Amino acid sequence: MISAHRLLPAAPSSCTARKHSFLYAAHRLHNSCLLESEFYLRDYVKDFKLVISHKMQALQEPLQPMLTQQIIDYYSATTKPLALTSRPLSDPDGQDAMWFSGKLWKEIRRDDWNRHPGAFSAFTPEAFRYYFPSILMCALEAPVEWSYPIDSLLQALDRTPDKSLWDEFFTSRLCGWKSAEYALLLDWLLYLSEQGKEMWGEHLDRSYDTVQLLRESAS
Repeated sequence: MISAHRLLPAAPSSCTARKHSFLYAAHRLHNSCLLESEFYLRDYVKDFKLVISHKMQALQEPLQPMLTQQIIDYYSATTKPLALTSRPLSDPDGQDAMWFSGKLWKEIRRDDWNRHPGAFSAFTPEAFRYYFPSILMCALEAPVEWSYPIDSLLQALDRTPDKSLWDEFFTSRLCGWKSAEYALLLDWLLYLSEQGKEMWGEHLDRSYDTVQLLRESAS
């Protein structure tokens, strides 16, 4: 006959109690570590993003003076064109082109271009190439402000990749350059994309693709 006390569950031994207590403590510690790790990870990601932001800012800040110096160095040896335009002096665009007569490209500022915008289309190919770096400088001077020469250049570069559809204005002025010159123009477009995307974003991507295509066939 089984006694009544044999029907009751046996009281946990001290060893079992210690085991349960240990597992409970381990569980609490695990959850605590997870919580602390989560807070730590959040703080780490926050700090990491802050560091990356500062790093990117530090990388972008010297880009403007670096590009400025590259443009000056690359175009320092260019010579003035013999003819500025083939347009008659009665043509307003021809008059804009003639305003540049006797002026070095380094002397030209953004306001000069905005006051004489017709020169962009009226320049001879040689004059266009000579004063081209002054257009690049306009963007470095004020990348987030609208400027006629920048807008005109981006519209000229924003075209189909089908070379058979390129017009004479484009091929005589923007084709046949050296690879290094196209590389500089690509850097300029990247700078403009970083600094003035909202202003120039409509044309930047296609302009970049066009210059990349030109560079691939350059010497």
